[in-house]
Amino acid sequence: MIRKDYILKEIQKLHLLIAKVLGLKSEGKHHDALRVLDEHIVGESGLRLEDVEHLDNEGLINKLMETSDLKLVEYNILAEVAYEAAEIKRIIGQDQKAMNLYTKSLILFNHVTAEERIFDFEREQKMKDIQLAITDLNS
Repeated sequence: MIRKDYILKEIQKLHLLIAKVLGLKSEGKHHDALRVLDEHIVGESGLRLEDVEHLDNEGLINKLMETSDLKLVEYNILAEVAYEAAEIKRIIGQDQKAMNLYTKSLILFNHVTAEERIFDFEREQKMKDIQLAITDLNS
């Protein structure tokens, strides 16, 4: 029961974060939205968004396992944050950084999918959206 309560609490925090970021994006405050995402990720994992950007794609999961004690739900949150940051980077014309963050997000979502025992339609759709965004940025 404690695990379920923890997961629900983390999901609620994520929803509040995404709502705040979407509000800032709709107001055109993209850099503020990135700052909010960065502050959240530092608080949750000790990593900065820039740290995530610079991690090697091939060893991303192993590096995170070595350097931080993240639970599976926190990998999911990190994937969501990377996705939202990629969306913002794309809007402000930082396509290479967006591509990098989309890729990190996809790697993280794939890790969660592989480790979790429950199929999540919403996550699968987001992964398809990320693949489409990567394809668009590559063309």
